Amino acid sequence: MKHATASGPRALRREALITECALQRLSLAAEAKNLLLPLAPRNLRAQLGPRLKIPLMIAGGALGLAVTRPKRAVPLLLSAASAWKSVNTVVPLLRRLSGRLKK
Repeated sequence: MKHATASGPRALRREALITECALQRLSLAAEAKNLLLPLAPRNLRAQLGPRLKIPLMIAGGALGLAVTRPKRAVPLLLSAASAWKSVNTVVPLLRRLSGRLKK
């Protein structure tokens, strides 16, 4: 009879722990889903789509120009690449300068 009473509280404790583990698993699954949601392909497309629309249009236009009129396109593309390098060099300097002026 002693054995039956000892296993009673143990069995209840075991069931409580199993239930707690199941709740923790569900909670962990929900949190993991929330953390991985921004990486989902459809969500990634929704976030990057508007940002890539203009660059893709420009790239498509440049490619079309290069295919149809290569003699005119090459100097234009070289000039655009040079301008892009210049802009990428100047923008950080302007940001630093504007940060200093705000202080």
